[in-house]
Amino acid sequence: MRTFFYVVITPQVHAEVDTSLIRTECVARLHRVFVATPNTYALSVLPSENRLAVFSEGEEDLKKLTAHLNSISWWKGYTDISQIASVEETSVCTWIEYRRFRVPSLKSDRKTGVEHGQLRKRRLALTRKSDISYFVLQSTSTGQRFSLIVQKHIHTSTLGRIRPTAYGLSSAESPFTLPSIP
Repeated sequence: MRTFFYVVITPQVHAEVDTSLIRTECVARLHRVFVATPNTYALSVLPSENRLAVFSEGEEDLKKLTAHLNSISWWKGYTDISQIASVEETSVCTWIEYRRFRVPSLKSDRKTGVEHGQLRKRRLALTRKSDISYFVLQSTSTGQRFSLIVQKHIHTSTLGRIRPTAYGLSSAESPFTLPSIP
């Protein structure tokens, strides 16, 4: 039986900044931490109030993360970070897989003629219909802006060990699920 540890990050309400922008900045800043500590932290996009949760299979890892985040004035000024909580694997009924959903750019489309751009149109239409979260980020290596689209898949059992991408998400090569939390 595994125990999952997590913290919830809630953007503070500011008159001059929308909470969804704060949440996007949280993802960008967490990405830097996730890159520095691979396969350690997983990201969960909670359904209400633009909240995020960061999961780990080790409580010590989350203690290090929260100590690091609380030492940075931006995190203290724009977010509330909860105390570390835990959930037992056997007490979870619903598991959620958070996976990146790719929408190809027109430039990357190899189709020509009438078919050019059709896959992009279909994927964009699907994102509008589905319960999909997205974050507009800027690449530190190229400076280009891009959308990180996160799709939720509901499961009734766990898929495997947490081995997330640099954005804390599940992938086809290393699928995993996280416990559903309120």
